[in-house]
This record gives sequence, C-alpha cells and structure tokens, in this order.
Amino acid sequence: MNGYLLVLSIVGLVLIACSLNGNDEHNNGKSKIDNGRNKYIVRKIGVRKSKSEFVKVKVKKEISAEEVIFNLRSAIVDLISREIDKIKYSELKIMSEPRDFYGLPFSYILCREEKFLLVCFNLECTRMYRRRFYASFDYNENKLEELGASFAKINFSGIIDLLNCIFSVVSCEYQLKVESLIENMNLKRNMFVIMSIENLDYIKSNLEWLLSLRKEWNSRVDEMIGFFNKDFKGTELMLKEFNFFMNQRFKFLIEQMEKVGVLVDDLLELMS
Repeated sequence: MNGYLLVLSIVGLVLIACSLNGNDEHNNGKSKIDNGRNKYIVRKIGVRKSKSEFVKVKVKKEISAEEVIFNLRSAIVDLISREIDKIKYSELKIMSEPRDFYGLPFSYILCREEKFLLVCFNLECTRMYRRRFYASFDYNENKLEELGASFAKINFSGIIDLLNCIFSVVSCEYQLKVESLIENMNLKRNMFVIMSIENLDYIKSNLEWLLSLRKEWNSRVDEMIGFFNKDFKGTELMLKEFNFFMNQRFKFLIEQMEKVGVLVDDLLELMS
C-alpha cells in the first residue's frame, strides 16, 4: 500500500507536465540584437611575432547588415531543411518497424484529473503517434530496443502508467508541435527575405533551443535505461529511488518542454 501511495505521489508530480499546456514563454522578449546598419564579428588571424614565430590574435571585422541577414537566413533555412528530411525519413521508416514496437507504448495517452485516458482507438492514430515517438528519439532503433527491454523489467503498473504518460504525451506532443512549426516555416521560407535582423535572430535562437530539447530528452532517456537496469533490493526501495530520480533528472526538462507550445505559437504568429 505504501508503494502504491508513493507512485500516486510520483504521478501527481508530472500530471500537469504531461498536459503540456505551458503558460510561460521561453523568452520574455525578443533578441536584443541591434538593428544598426553595421555589425562586428570576431575572427582569429595569424600575426608574425618574429621571423620564425606566429601568434594568433583576435580582431574585429566590420560586416554589413545585409551579410548578417544573409547568415541568419541561411542558418534558419539549413535547420528547417534538416528537420524536413528527418520527418520524411521517419514516415518511410515507420512502415517497416516491428508491429509490437519492442513492447513500448505507442497509443496517445492524456493525463487528466489524475486519470490516464486512452485517446487513440484506431490503427492510423496509433501509427501517427508511433512515428512521432520514434522521431523524438532521432530514429535510433537501438534505443527503442533498449527502452523496451527496460520496460519489460517493470512489474508495477503505477510506474508503467506514468512512463506511458511521459513518453506518449511529452515525447509525441513535443514532436507534433515542432513538426507543425517546421512544416509551416518551410512553406513560408520566402518571408525570411523581408524580415528584420531582430526577428531573424529571434527565430534562429529559439529554433535552436527547441531542437536542443530533443538531444537533452534523449540524454535523459539514456539515464532512465541505466536506472532500470540496476539491481534493486525490494520494490519499495526501487520506488523511492525512482521518485528521487524523476525529480532530479526529469522534472526541470519536462517544465522546459511545457513551454514549447507557447513558443511555437509565438513563432507561427511571427511567420503569419
């Protein structure tokens, strides 16, 4: 009974996070980059110190606003193009995946009022979320297999429900929002030509931050796999350690991922 209550407390920790409603923005204001006509970049050049010795020094080179805009626009388009390629790849790759998906959850599950509600009741819906679940792991099939093996070791339904919620909602919902943003930006990429330096810098920095969450998410999942591969002396001890682990390694990341929806809406509005 104590173990069950402990898991309920764990579930309470992330119920709000699993809703992904996000009330705060990633940035309270847009980039403070100056809109002046000229910018400076720092480059290292070789300077002769003596006849046989060179030393590197930093110098400032003035570049035009047009070059700054070109560099920002090119960086954004490159990020978008790479993500579009990944989306297309995942759509093809998922068709050949094992039907059981290594025993991992692939139905869309919402956390509402301390209950886990199954949303997907048909094959097409589950396939859509399976693909996004797969994409959130950067299409690393080995990680799916390792994670599935870790899930198979867990015989406590409370933890399974919690992990279903985290992976189905946080992982899939994050991928859903990012894909929506990327596809919209790809269709409207011509707008970058007429955007100011400030807006381009704002888009680039926040797009990089959004995509960095996927790398951090994957790092945390590696830690989770390692956690469940440990030997525990009793279920109650494992539950206590799991509670501590989730607080230490996942709570902040989930809070960050909550902000994705608000930030995506902000960027889409900027593109409208």
